[in-house]
Amino acid sequence: MTESEEVLAMKKGASFTRSSAAVLGFSLSREAVRVQLSDDKAALLWTREGSEAAPALVELKQVQRVAERNDKLELTLHAKDSSKDPLLQIVAPSRLQYLVWLAGLKELLQQGAAAEKASEAKAPAEEKQPRGLADKAKQAMYFQKRDMEISAAKRQAEARKNKYMKESGGLRFTAEAMMERDQKR
Repeated sequence: MTESEEVLAMKKGASFTRSSAAVLGFSLSREAVRVQLSDDKAALLWTREGSEAAPALVELKQVQRVAERNDKLELTLHAKDSSKDPLLQIVAPSRLQYLVWLAGLKELLQQGAAAEKASEAKAPAEEKQPRGLADKAKQAMYFQKRDMEISAAKRQAEARKNKYMKESGGLRFTAEAMMERDQKR
């Protein structure tokens, strides 16, 4: 499968700016960063311009959606775990670069979603249900043990109840109290 021009441009990398500190949604300062797509197209790597530090990694399988702001040429990658903080928020220096990266990111996310669906479809139905006789036997043993525990607890409760009923004379006094109450009305 040949790669699109957008994906090839993403592999080469490009310079963007990103918020380095924000309060209440307002950016306090910006820094220049270099962003590029990894060779295996599984992640975006970004570093500060001129920094020799190891690049930060944003795996594309963690990205749920790309929020776009045409007026500010801003791309925001939001995580699948619905955390409020974005995985990466970058601003392109030109409209052309913004459009190229937007199209490339959308293409990669669609390919990832299609691959995920295909792998789920390939999973055999046997994995979704208990795996054979061993699992069924474990399940039966568990429920049998649980039934025995419940019946033992019932027997103990019944024995305690009988003990108290025998000592207190049973429900005789309760029945007499109910009869007196009815007569007073």
